[in-house]
Amino acid sequence: MEEFPPKPLDCKLIRESVSVLARIGPGLAHAYVRLDLHDRELTDISLVAGYIHLRFLDVSGNHLKDVSPLSPLTALLWLNADHNALSTVDVDELPYLQTAFFRDNRLTSLADISHPTLDTLSLAGQFNTPPSIHSTGRTVSRLQALRVLDLKDNRLTSTDGLLPPNLEELYLAGNGLTSVVGLETLPKLRVIHLRSNHISCLEGFPRLQVLEYLNLRANDISDFNQLSHLSHLQRLRVLVLKDNTLVKLDDYRVQAIAQLIDCSRLRRLDKDTCTNAERRHARAWLREMAEEAAQEEEEEEEVEEEQVRIYSAVHTILSFVFDISSMLWFSRR
Repeated sequence: MEEFPPKPLDCKLIRESVSVLARIGPGLAHAYVRLDLHDRELTDISLVAGYIHLRFLDVSGNHLKDVSPLSPLTALLWLNADHNALSTVDVDELPYLQTAFFRDNRLTSLADISHPTLDTLSLAGQFNTPPSIHSTGRTVSRLQALRVLDLKDNRLTSTDGLLPPNLEELYLAGNGLTSVVGLETLPKLRVIHLRSNHISCLEGFPRLQVLEYLNLRANDISDFNQLSHLSHLQRLRVLVLKDNTLVKLDDYRVQAIAQLIDCSRLRRLDKDTCTNAERRHARAWLREMAEEAAQEEEEEEEVEEEQVRIYSAVHTILSFVFDISSMLWFSRR
C-alpha cells in the first residue's frame, strides 16, 4: 500500500471549505452545516470532530485510513468518503445518517456500519486481495432502514450475510456470482443489477413480487429455456440480456419475449421497447411450437402403437412356430 506524507486538516482549510449556514435547534443559533474536503490529500481529519453541527460532509479523494473522528457528528445526514484507504469504518452510531459512500477503499467488513436510519450505502470497488467483504447477522439487523446497496466490482462469489431484508435496489455488477441464490430474502426488491457476472442458470429465481428492473447483461446465459424461470415476475418492466450468448441466436427477441409472455408488464427488452407486433409474433411462435410438439407426440404414439402391433405379430408367429415344433416333436415320438 502506498504511503503518503502526513497532511492533517487545519482550521484554515475548514474556514475555506464550510458552507450553508442553517439554524440549529429551536432558537436563533446558526452554524455551517456543509463541509467539502474532497481531493485535498488529507491523511488526518481529527479536527472535524469539533464541528458537531455538520450535516453534509465530503472527504472523498484523500488518503484517509481512519474516520473515527466522525463519531461526534451526530447531526450528519450525508457522507462521501470515496477514494480513500479505509480498511474499516470505525464510527459510532450516527442516528440521522441517511446516505454514505465508501467506494474505492479497502473495506473487508460491514461490521462497523450500523447506523439505524441509513437509507443508501455504496461499497463499490473495494481493493481487496482476495476479495473478502463480509458481514454478520447482527450487522444486517442494524441496517433495517437500508433501501439501496451498491456492491459493484468487488469480485464477490457470494452475497451470504450481506443483504439486509428491506432492500429495494441492489447493485452487484462486476462480481463473480454464478447464481441468484440469496435473493429470496428480499421481498421488497424493485431493481437489481447483475451485469458482468458468470450466471448461466436462472432456475430457482426467487418470486420477487415487486421486481421491476433486472439487468443480466454480459453473463453466460445461452439457453432460451432459462428465461422461463423469470416468467413469474409479474411486475417486471425492463429486462437487459445484451452481451449474453443467446442474444446472437436466431429470432432472439421473439423467443425471449415468448418465454416471458406471462410477464404482462414487460415494456423493454435491452434498449428496445417490446412492441405489440413482437408479442403477436411471440404468441404465434408459441402456438407453432405447441402444434409441433403435439404432432411429435402423436407421431411418437403412432410409432409406439406400430411397435406394439409388430411385437404382437412376432409373438403370434413365434407361438405358432412353437406349437408346430411341439406337434412335430410329439409325432416323432
